Amino acid sequence: GSTSYNTILIVSTILSSNQAIIQSKDIVTGLVLGTFTISNSNPGVNIVAQSIPDNNNVTSGNSQSVTFSNVFVNPGQSTLTFTSTINSELGDVDVQNFPFNIGCLCIPNTSSTIVISCDTYTWNGTTYTTSGAYTYLTTNVDGCDSTATLNLTINNSTSASMSATACDTYIWSVDGTIYTASGTYTSVSTNAAGCTHVDSLILTINSSSTSSLTITANNSYTWNGVVYDSSGVYTYSTTNAVGCDSIVTLNLTIITCDVPANAVTTNILLDRATLSWDAVTGAHHYQIRFKEVSGSTWLILDNYSTSRTKTGLAAGSDYHWQVRTLCDASGSSVSLWSDTISFSTPVVCTLPVSTTNLTIGLDFASFSWASVTGVSE
Repeated sequence: GSTSYNTILIVSTILSSNQAIIQSKDIVTGLVLGTFTISNSNPGVNIVAQSIPDNNNVTSGNSQSVTFSNVFVNPGQSTLTFTSTINSELGDVDVQNFPFNIGCLCIPNTSSTIVISCDTYTWNGTTYTTSGAYTYLTTNVDGCDSTATLNLTINNSTSASMSATACDTYIWSVDGTIYTASGTYTSVSTNAAGCTHVDSLILTINSSSTSSLTITANNSYTWNGVVYDSSGVYTYSTTNAVGCDSIVTLNLTIITCDVPANAVTTNILLDRATLSWDAVTGAHHYQIRFKEVSGSTWLILDNYSTSRTKTGLAAGSDYHWQVRTLCDASGSSVSLWSDTISFSTPVVCTLPVSTTNLTIGLDFASFSWASVTGVSE
């Protein structure tokens, strides 16, 4: 049969820095069951056990030794075999091998990473915004410490902004784009550090302007300091209120016929009046326009002399008239109208009443009557 013991190991003697004697004592009885000598067999450990003699005349105890070879060398994950050798008093030797599965010893490992990033970098859940060396401690697949080092360089994105005002169009030197409308525009590029660079343009586009006018003038016309004596289309460039080009176009008609001078009204009667003016050199004929002051429509009359008696007038009425020169039969070359001439026809006088013969002589007679309002003579 077999007997089990619970023992404790006690260092009884230290022989040297590489060797010690250990006793195995029964926990219950305190009986020394064996003595072990442990020696450093670099790189392993050798254990020799000497049994206590049993006080008979046959045997005088036995010895056994166990060698743990390379126990202090980190092996790969495999099987480690211990060898036990027992020497009996009868000279028998028993050698037994005991395999043990072992795992690798825990060896911490380190790693290092170099990263260059723009603006921010997120590593193991942490976001970094400045350059530096950062560490992260975790556990590797063998359950040992693993220290990762991040050597981080943070480069920054950049931006620039400019304002510009232009007329009609603007070519942005940053990217060559042509703009024709006001607004805020951006251009994205890469800066010297390899990060994003954003240029902003705050642009105001003002417009050039054009305008035109139509002028008919007699003989010549002065425009912006220049005297024109022939019909045509002329332009004048200046700057408008927003600082851009302003082009004005003049559609000019020059009339070479003179306006009739000294237009007058004579021989004004109840129902007629004479309209007259000075002759114009080169005139083909003349035109009169005539209307009652209260009217809105002009009566146009062609006239081939320098006077005309206008009949059909109403007594006590006011009239306007003008005259102009036509230099050809078609009327394509005409002068301006003369100034407006005004006149009024007289009112109809009433008959005198209360006539009386005052004195009658051989060669004379005198008469009298009541005065009439409005009579001048």
